[in-house]
Amino acid sequence: MADNRKYYYLKLKESYFDEDAIVLLESMQDGMLYSNILLKLYLKSLKNGGKLQLDENIPYTAPMIATITRQQVGTVERALQIFMKLGLVEPLQNGALYMSNIELLIGQSSTEGERKRRARRALQEQKALPEAVADICPPEIEIEKEIDIELEIKREGEIKTGQTAPAPFGRYGNVFLSENILENREYTGCLVNFKTEKVSYKVKQSKENPEEKQVIFENHHEPIIDHDTWERVQELRKQRKRPNRYDEVGLFSGILFCADCGSVMYQQRYQTDKRRQDCYICGSYKKRTRDCTAHFIRTDLLTEGVTENLRKVTSYAAKHEARFMKLLTEQTEDGSKRRNAAKKKELEAAEKRIAELSAIFKRLYEDSVTGRISDERFTELSADYEAEQKELKEKAAVLQGELSRTLEATANAEKFMKVVRKYTSFEELTPTLLREFVEKIVIHESEALDGKRRGKLRRQEIEIYYSFVGKVELPD
Repeated sequence: MADNRKYYYLKLKESYFDEDAIVLLESMQDGMLYSNILLKLYLKSLKNGGKLQLDENIPYTAPMIATITRQQVGTVERALQIFMKLGLVEPLQNGALYMSNIELLIGQSSTEGERKRRARRALQEQKALPEAVADICPPEIEIEKEIDIELEIKREGEIKTGQTAPAPFGRYGNVFLSENILENREYTGCLVNFKTEKVSYKVKQSKENPEEKQVIFENHHEPIIDHDTWERVQELRKQRKRPNRYDEVGLFSGILFCADCGSVMYQQRYQTDKRRQDCYICGSYKKRTRDCTAHFIRTDLLTEGVTENLRKVTSYAAKHEARFMKLLTEQTEDGSKRRNAAKKKELEAAEKRIAELSAIFKRLYEDSVTGRISDERFTELSADYEAEQKELKEKAAVLQGELSRTLEATANAEKFMKVVRKYTSFEELTPTLLREFVEKIVIHESEALDGKRRGKLRRQEIEIYYSFVGKVELPD
């Protein structure tokens, strides 16, 4: 008797177990057990298009899922909560659960007759089967082979000849670095929920949620990269620019600004029969959006000046690290250790006096209630003490802010030193190197040294603001 039923199976990609959600899931306690439950739920939902329900009116409950997966109810409940946090399962309005991205995992075989005809045509095209041959493969065996092939999951994919296998990272050696690792917040040890959402289970595509709608759990798992590195990479990615009309990305594109109007400087190219000259000019001047001058600067001279200053700063920082750290801290407002120690002592004294005044208020109130002092005397004394306490609180806030800025300056100096240690020496100024070291460059209008408007002797000021630390003024 012909088998006219449709058979469903689970299609898993080689990279299924390398996906972020699965890696995070299996890294948890009892993670392998949760992964097993997840696969079973995927299989149970195939016939219903991803919905976990016995029929159209009866959704699967946790006890029912525990029965069909042969697990304890408590384990299933914990697993379902984790699946929802990772976006693997979504609740529907009717109370049923929906397996996310199930559309990408559903495989469906045709009826027996269709399967045989398709297989026969394929073999005939390969000239591996005569025109008339009996169906020697029973449908049960065929389906069994299909399922075995589709469910054979290998954690390690095949490596093409000449390629190097990616090195594993993480406590369990189950995380592989890829090109997008620094784009994913999970690699910093965070768990990010609700990154995407589906408008309806009928729609395959998901839309990305804005960051304010996402839920981030810090220190959820072992990080692969530190948070500062990840944040820095995001800043660098924002600075990436599209190619200009010359089909190239300028070395200083996105970080060069006009000193007078604050506009971005644009790359410009002047070419004659004899020579080609690359330069940068003020964006407002170029587009005539503001009344500003050109702030013209040649690219080669700019590159030479920035490279020289960068080598000078990094060389001094590498040779005199302690002195350089102290220099950066002291260049901030009142950043010396002696002044900071005095401020800290002054802050402690202010906070102590604030606490004493609060105790005095309490005693004065008690004396007023018991009649030991008159209401007029209480009002007079409390007004003086309140004025003193208010003044001390304002002073303490200022001192705390100054000390916080000093601590921040010290931390930023250490961040800059990490970059310096990374590039102990360099031969040329590359876009990556430039954007790691430099936050922005401000170009001033050139000035004629001989007093003439178009004099050949000119001076032009360039301000370089380094990452984390701003302008750096080295000692003579």
